[in-house]
Amino acid sequence: MCACSEYRNGARQRDGFMCMKTETTTKTICTPAFRTGSKIRSLPVSIQMMLHYCQSSDFDVCQNGLPPPSPPPAPPVVPSPPTLPSPPGAPPILPRPSPPPSPPIKPPSPPVSPPAPALPPFSPNTVIRQCVDTMAERKCLRKQSKNKCGRARVRNQCLLTCGATCTGGR
Repeated sequence: MCACSEYRNGARQRDGFMCMKTETTTKTICTPAFRTGSKIRSLPVSIQMMLHYCQSSDFDVCQNGLPPPSPPPAPPVVPSPPTLPSPPGAPPILPRPSPPPSPPIKPPSPPVSPPAPALPPFSPNTVIRQCVDTMAERKCLRKQSKNKCGRARVRNQCLLTCGATCTGGR
């Protein structure tokens, strides 16, 4: 029971759930509680109470005119199975310990890729000459460390660093 002495904001004595605030030992103010959800009348009273709330935090939800919600039932106790006594004179049978787990297996390494095919031979009148980087050496080394020699612009400007074979006329 809410034991309200004063009803405000449209609260009535026959309302099922209210918001209650005790101001003095003889004065208890009640306002209507707000309900969340619909069709909650079929639920247990303890659940219905949780689905009501008050506008202000200094009010508490109370149940008006109905008996207080019963506590949830205790879970049933399952008896443990009886243990059989060991035969007299026989030693107890102890379970065998399980063997230790096997160490993890290392995955196989990927196959080694075959070497790149050799370049075709040059024609008899082709001269191989020393390659030169047109970009700064430091910049070419940085590009090579980032594996950018496969790009046409880098390969053409960093011929020496990228390991190109330079040819020229006689």
